[in-house]
Amino acid sequence: ELTSSIFSDLPDDLQEMLGVWAPVATEPVGSLAEEAVKADDAKGLQTCLLSEGGKAGLSDLEKQKLLDVASENGYTGCVEVLLAAGCRPEVCIREDGWGPLHLAAFHG
Repeated sequence: ELTSSIFSDLPDDLQEMLGVWAPVATEPVGSLAEEAVKADDAKGLQTCLLSEGGKAGLSDLEKQKLLDVASENGYTGCVEVLLAAGCRPEVCIREDGWGPLHLAAFHG
């Protein structure tokens, strides 16, 4: 289990995931936010994230999944919105160990 303080500021669900080093399945989150990301609709995504007091019913882990999708597809507007919403570009949640930075660099 991780004891390093470098992860202490991560959201609880990401700390838990990192603490056991278990890969998380990357199924779609099934939300309006997901549809906005898939359509490269940064404005729609921002509207979704601002609804319900900024929570939009999405966990931090779900937002990280959306950041992976946006990064992989080069949707820079959506990436910017998700980073502004608190997503962490250095966090890797995929089973292959790739995170948003890897995906953006590889896929351009």
